[in-house]
Amino acid sequence: MMKKLLIFVSIFLIPVAGSTALAKTLQTVPEQTDYKSTSHLKDVISFFSELQARYPNQVVLSSIGTTFEGRRIPLVILGNPVVTVPGQSKKPVILFVANIHAGEVEGKEALQMLARDMLKNRHPALKRFTVLMVPVFNPDGNEKISPLHRVYQQIKNGVGVRTNGLNMDLNRDFVKLESPEDRALVRLFDRWLPLVYVDCHTTDGSHHTEPLTWIWGRSANGSEAVHRYIYAILRPWLNRYAWKNYKIAAIPYGNFDDAAHPKKWVQFPSVLMVGVDYFGVKGAFSFLDENYAYADFSTRIRACYAFLDSLLHFTLSHQDEMTALVRRFRNRPGVEFHYNVKAKAFPEKVIIHGFREYRNKNGRRVVTAERVDKRLDFMGDFSGDVKKFSGAYVFPAGMNGLKEKLRQHGIQVYTVLSPFTANCRIYHFSKITYKTRPFQGHVMMDTVEGKWRSSEKTIPAGWYAVPLNRSQLFRQLAVAVLEPESRDALYRYGFWSTMIYPSEWRDVPGDYPVYRIEKSGGMKIRLLNNAE
Repeated sequence: MMKKLLIFVSIFLIPVAGSTALAKTLQTVPEQTDYKSTSHLKDVISFFSELQARYPNQVVLSSIGTTFEGRRIPLVILGNPVVTVPGQSKKPVILFVANIHAGEVEGKEALQMLARDMLKNRHPALKRFTVLMVPVFNPDGNEKISPLHRVYQQIKNGVGVRTNGLNMDLNRDFVKLESPEDRALVRLFDRWLPLVYVDCHTTDGSHHTEPLTWIWGRSANGSEAVHRYIYAILRPWLNRYAWKNYKIAAIPYGNFDDAAHPKKWVQFPSVLMVGVDYFGVKGAFSFLDENYAYADFSTRIRACYAFLDSLLHFTLSHQDEMTALVRRFRNRPGVEFHYNVKAKAFPEKVIIHGFREYRNKNGRRVVTAERVDKRLDFMGDFSGDVKKFSGAYVFPAGMNGLKEKLRQHGIQVYTVLSPFTANCRIYHFSKITYKTRPFQGHVMMDTVEGKWRSSEKTIPAGWYAVPLNRSQLFRQLAVAVLEPESRDALYRYGFWSTMIYPSEWRDVPGDYPVYRIEKSGGMKIRLLNNAE
């Protein structure tokens, strides 16, 4: 592993023109251009190469993998002293990711500035944590910078594009994991198991005065205790800290339900294809930072910086509580599967410092300069029906694609060593409808109806098994992607549909080919190795 890491480092040690001058000033591209331009990939690499040269015991520049177009995705590791291999230190890990949407650029710049200032000012987080930064997660999209993109962001050289080289929105790929970038980030997460994960974005939705909006992983299949802790304790603390130390006002990320006559501050649906919810279900304190696109570039960078630094300081002072909550979630027995999930309002309303808006005679939204404070229901509490169970899932040996997809998620898959008979829970589809528009090359299932039945089955040797005991660290995720009633299930992308429709001539679905065994004590199984 160390040899591999050094190879990555050598790839990124690019000679920097005018290194003496850079050592004196060490500024990002926005700082050098009075916030008129944003960084290309080579600029970011040069910046962190210089930091590594100046702080060799506290900075390592590496990579998490390669994009579709062949670019390396940079990884920066910070610490005092820095560690390069998971397990070298017992310090908690913090993971900051930026530029997943390469048209949303301030996170990329804020991470450079934050790393520089942490090292220069001996930030206490360097001794207490290992800080991982992926400043340009979407290099293919970032290198398509053009002044024609997102002109309202007022950046002279423009910004990149939302998608990667596959024309794929990387922040909608965390279930199917078809992009090399997302698979690389998931591998990074699974190796280091961060306590905190942050994904940096730009929002251009509702008009308001607050430059910082943010939200946490809200999936009901994550830790309810973590969600409540963030809402009741972390959220007000962080917002106060950002205002006191940076004069940055913050609100929850969201949009008005009706621009002209709003009553609710609404969220996008809680789905695991989005990183903030995905990594939350894996047990991290997971956050989405969305900086207000209508603010000027320097303010947006400052807002992102304020959020990241405020979160570092909260974690410094609440590390034990946060670690205990994550440990409790990962160690609880069995699983709690949530379905029929809907957004509810929190007890406390949220105040948005917005503007008066109306619809003109053509139905178009018009934003005025008149300030209006809007007190709204905050629709960010996601919950639904709950089933508690343990046991295991089993599926046929021929479904190698499902086996590989689960392993890409860090879910342990076993092989059944000898036949056994068990009472299986089997889901029979009675009706499936499909979305009218394709999604990233998939015809997505929309609504699913069916019924469960119990049936005694003999499971042959060679079938695959996914146990749901404590040894399965990501068992909540395993249930979310395998359970037939889950909105996040893998089969909804059209994977293995031939096994769901028994006749090629009739549009009549049959049984779901993944069975649930609620008592798995009689199974003889073996964990698959990497080569299998």
